[in-house]
Amino acid sequence: MKIKVFMLIGLLFAMNFVMADTGLDTGALDTVMCNMVNVLRNLLGPLSFLLIVAAALVYAGGQLGDAQIRAKATGWATMGIIGAVIAFMISVVGPEVIRLMYTGMDDCYAATFILLGL
Repeated sequence: MKIKVFMLIGLLFAMNFVMADTGLDTGALDTVMCNMVNVLRNLLGPLSFLLIVAAALVYAGGQLGDAQIRAKATGWATMGIIGAVIAFMISVVGPEVIRLMYTGMDDCYAATFILLGL
């Protein structure tokens, strides 16, 4: 339950920044959600790069410790690389999958409907 509340608060917080950035009123919810999808999609590329850099730093730092720390660092670095690959694939393949599923809609508005659960 707490996770859903935090996710809702985060969504409202992000909407606040997007609405302030675009100068939209609260009546244009679909446009605000479309802009949020675009902002999140544009952040996935740099985020995946930062995950790879963080994974490399964790792996390098873990090599300085004993065997247990080395094993944990290797696991964390592997999870970081996998997360980066998944984020990159979502940013590249995601819009095409949405276009295939919702053929009559723009991918941004289809992603908005998916985000709202409609």
